[in-house]
Amino acid sequence: AFIPRAGSFSCRLNCGAIIERPGLCDSCASDRAEAEQNESLRAALASIPEEFKWAHANAPELAERVSLFRGKSARAIAKLITLAAQERMILIYGTGGPGKTVLACAILRVIIDASRFPAAGLAYDEGRFARFYAARSLAPRDWRESQDPSANVQASPLGASARGRTMLLDDVGQEGGDDFKA
Repeated sequence: AFIPRAGSFSCRLNCGAIIERPGLCDSCASDRAEAEQNESLRAALASIPEEFKWAHANAPELAERVSLFRGKSARAIAKLITLAAQERMILIYGTGGPGKTVLACAILRVIIDASRFPAAGLAYDEGRFARFYAARSLAPRDWRESQDPSANVQASPLGASARGRTMLLDDVGQEGGDDFKA
């Protein structure tokens, strides 16, 4: 293999840095890796419904919108959500209106944010494959995609859950339609 002799080379991105070998300086290489890793999390963030994009562990609205958090400090709420995000399985249930979906979206957001650069390995994959799905959107193709390793993981809940570790399935029991969905 050809390895160029050490010398004085300009960074390929023309940032003005001088390096020993041709290529990118450490700063530009780190910036590029961060941009690539954060870009790969875009699909996970896009899966969160527009009306819940604001929900994250430090959102001041959580105390008002989630009945479980009424009267708690923002710091205590953030700690509870962060701890919940570390659990292997979470089931949030109850009647309509206490903030189940808001809480679930905040937990999902913590998982995605923990996957940002410089996260590596399982932590990164957890956020990259995390998805929000409404149970009423399930379709018969979901089962086939979960069994096909070459299927697009963004295409369906079961397909994503077969490969990823984090899936938020909302409104279970409101699927409607045929027996397959039920």
